[in-house]
Amino acid sequence: FIAVAPLREVVFSDISGLRQVDMSLLNGCVGLARFACSSCPSLRSVTWRENQGECRLASLEFSDNPWLSRLPLPTFAAISTLTALSCRGCPRLVSPPVEIAEQGGTPTGH
Repeated sequence: FIAVAPLREVVFSDISGLRQVDMSLLNGCVGLARFACSSCPSLRSVTWRENQGECRLASLEFSDNPWLSRLPLPTFAAISTLTALSCRGCPRLVSPPVEIAEQGGTPTGH
């Protein structure tokens, strides 16, 4: 058995065939602090069927995804450790979404 340090960051970038990201695959990654998925020209949606277990994400980034139109915002809003959500360059998203605006989120530009 080889001990591996906890995964702190997951970054997807420039993946042309990626159409959907299922964040449920990260359930159980309690050490994960940052998730980013940027510059994926075919990305249309991000889902998170159910947030099971403890999640300590501090930062989420979904920038420069021109076709991205859906995010699981109620799930993201329920992550108490989340301090940053970046969606620059995603013209199909309305910003700031109600779930984020109610917590003090503001748009920072496209």
